[in-house]
Amino acid sequence: MNTWPAKIMITGTDTSVGKTLVAALLLDYLQGRGVKAGYLKLVSCGGEEADDCLFCAEQSGVQGEAVYHFRLAASPHLAARVQGDRVDPERLAAALHQKRDHEVLVVEGAGGLCVPLNDETLLIDFMAHHPMPTLLVARSGLGTLNHTLLSVEALRSRRIPILGILFSDEKSYAADDLLVCDNMATIARFTGLPVVGRLPHCPDFAAVRPFFAEIGQALFGR
Repeated sequence: MNTWPAKIMITGTDTSVGKTLVAALLLDYLQGRGVKAGYLKLVSCGGEEADDCLFCAEQSGVQGEAVYHFRLAASPHLAARVQGDRVDPERLAAALHQKRDHEVLVVEGAGGLCVPLNDETLLIDFMAHHPMPTLLVARSGLGTLNHTLLSVEALRSRRIPILGILFSDEKSYAADDLLVCDNMATIARFTGLPVVGRLPHCPDFAAVRPFFAEIGQALFGR
């Protein structure tokens, strides 16, 4: 690959699969290769602040922004409604295409692909109107085959380009390594997509950071 993608979308098969961790690792990886990167969280739900942006800033040094932040930890359509608001896809699009001084913008969605942004629009609908090379983050353990294959089918049906699939251990799978390895091989076989690696469950960012070097190489060839 001669140039880096101008935008990279980080999405997941479900909520809490490690999207924000992957976003921070990707930002750190890009900066380590001299690439000026930015971070945009489309919708952040839960807490008094956009914790996703704070985490990425703390771990990668990139000061990102959230287009929307709602206090309730729920789907964006409900979290917005509770605050008397509504997610406007045009506002998301304006933020996405805003001119910035970055070579690569790392964009993170909210929850899984079919989470409702409002009462009419799913996240994947927005992605289809603004297609970006997409990295799909999937759980490593039991249940991931169905969730991941359905997510790939949904992305492909909307012609959203898929960079690859990254597996994330939400807990330690030391005793289930056979299961995880078979999950990865099975999904690669059924989808024909690159499975770019696996992030083990680690106590902190510093411990997981070295594992992303090979993942970055698999994604970008450098």
